[in-house]
Amino acid sequence: MATAAAALRMAVPAARRNTFFTGTPEIYFAKAIDNSRLVKVEDPGRNREMKQFGTALACLFLLVFTYACSISGRLNMDIRSSRPSAN
Repeated sequence: MATAAAALRMAVPAARRNTFFTGTPEIYFAKAIDNSRLVKVEDPGRNREMKQFGTALACLFLLVFTYACSISGRLNMDIRSSRPSAN
């Protein structure tokens, strides 16, 4: 295990290594990873969750928009009723 770590340290140039943690750690592999056999497959569970999330977001938007419009309507009525009449 220690020899693998030492070999990995030697494989990465000193210019590419940071001495402090900057977020997500980067792992450098000496051998390229073969992704040619990977196939993208639709996940029905994720699709269902995204539909539920979209529906919940739309409902929330409608509730907030309806509340904001009702408040705006009330404010406009209050402003109109508080103005002195032009008679």
